[in-house]
Amino acid sequence: MVFKVSEAKEGVNYPVMHPRRRCTTTMNMDYTSRRARNPLTGRNYKVDGDMTYNEWVKSLTPEQKHALETTRLKESRKVQDKEQWLRYKKTLGTKVIPKSFDKFQDLKYNEPEKWESTKLSYGVISEIDKKNWHNSFKDKAKQTYFDFKNEGVEMSSHAISRYLPRKNGKQGISYSFNDIVKQSKMPMNYTQTDGRGVKYYNNVALVYNNKGEVIVSIVNRKHPKKDWREI
Repeated sequence: MVFKVSEAKEGVNYPVMHPRRRCTTTMNMDYTSRRARNPLTGRNYKVDGDMTYNEWVKSLTPEQKHALETTRLKESRKVQDKEQWLRYKKTLGTKVIPKSFDKFQDLKYNEPEKWESTKLSYGVISEIDKKNWHNSFKDKAKQTYFDFKNEGVEMSSHAISRYLPRKNGKQGISYSFNDIVKQSKMPMNYTQTDGRGVKYYNNVALVYNNKGEVIVSIVNRKHPKKDWREI
């Protein structure tokens, strides 16, 4: 039975209808339309009242579906992400890691290239922190890493130690910052037997990881190694 609240009459269309009967009322759920939230913009909009949740999901654009899945992912990994955010913020500082947890999750789930770059930075700086180096050398290594990164050059902690004079009893070789940056922009011209690429110019070899994204070592050589394959 459907009736207007203003027309309610006890015993006629409104409880109590019968002795010892537990009748109650509820709102009319026969909606012609209702509101849904756009997962991409966060704004509400109207949909058909009889639309099911699964039908609503099917009606979304690929971009909206991705935003919906991202929201679910953020919520399901909230605890782990908060722990990760605190670790990253402690290691890299708020100049690199967002001060806000929400913005950290946005970085992690909505900016894949920047997130991969952030993970690389976290890995290198964490490795530097674990090294048995003097604190002043660690600080210099970290600053050098970010100086190169700002020029679009990714370097491992080992490559940093090859670039800077070592402080652990062995004197390393200092390389010109600008020369290394310039050489990093040159094409790969050799490969090692392990598949790693090498940029060998002016008696300096920049050895890259297998993906060709990170300089893992810097070596002074008068000639290319015999087992290098020229590209």
